[in-house]
Order: sequence, then C-alpha cells, then structure tokens
Amino acid sequence: MNISPAYKEYLTIVMPLYGRFGCTDRVLKYMNDIEVPFRILIADGGGENLESWIKERNFSNLDIQYSFFGKDRSIIDYMDKMNSAFSMVSTPFSLIMDNDDFISLPGVFKGISFLNNNPDYSSFRGGVFELWLDKKASIYKTETIDNDSPFFRIKEGFMNLNPAW
Repeated sequence: MNISPAYKEYLTIVMPLYGRFGCTDRVLKYMNDIEVPFRILIADGGGENLESWIKERNFSNLDIQYSFFGKDRSIIDYMDKMNSAFSMVSTPFSLIMDNDDFISLPGVFKGISFLNNNPDYSSFRGGVFELWLDKKASIYKTETIDNDSPFFRIKEGFMNLNPAW
C-alpha cells in the first residue's frame, strides 16, 4: 500500500493487552497483511512478558513498540499502565484498539484528515461494525447477518461498513 509519509507521523495505535494470545496474533497478522503504517504501542498487563514471542512472529510490515507493565490486578494498575503508555506517544493523535478489533485504514485516514482540518475537535470516531452468529443483545445498532448464504452474510455485513475508531 502506498501511504503518504505524512500520515505515519500523525498517529500512534495504543493496544492494551491482557492475555488472549490468539486474538493478539490474529490482529497483528491482519495489521501486518494490510501494512498498517503507524507505530503500534502494545501496553501489556497480562502478567506474562510477550516481547520475545512478538519478535519471533516477525511482523515485518509493522512498527511495534512493546512495553510490559506486569499484571493488571486492579483498575488502578490498568489506569497506571494506560497513563504510562500514553506518555510514550509522541504523535498528535492516538487510536486505542483492543486485540479483537480490526481497523479500516481509509477510515483512519479520514479521521486524521478530519482532526487536522477541524482543530476545534479533539476526537473522531467512525461506526462500529459488529458480526455475530446468533441474535443477541448489543450495545451497537447493527443488524444480525443470520442467513444460510455466506455471500449474503458478507454482502449485508459490509453494506454500511464503517471503521472502528
């Protein structure tokens, strides 16, 4: 992907972790595949240092900064970890995402452009695209994609796609 170098200097992705290695592996593979151009600051509070595990995975298209903060035993530990992580951010904007979130680069670029062009705003959030197999209560206003046809589920699911920001 050909990304303007200017975008890289505007945003740091902050990803707080607490276990769930499978989710971390999956999202970093996805981000590596789409060549996310921004620095990814991983703030780990899961109790097990994953720095060597992440290096072994060889996410060659990513700029990952890993910081281990010990185990989050309380909300105070979590908030201290996040405060420390954000003190490491040197870009004007940051994006917080969990290890089970997937971002849309065009949406992120749109957010950066919006914030650059609207200095009276301090944040931007696109829509959340949520998928599930069984109908359930959700805090998001999305429709279920229950249908026997995989094509229909994908088509309906992506009709109104917005990035998670």
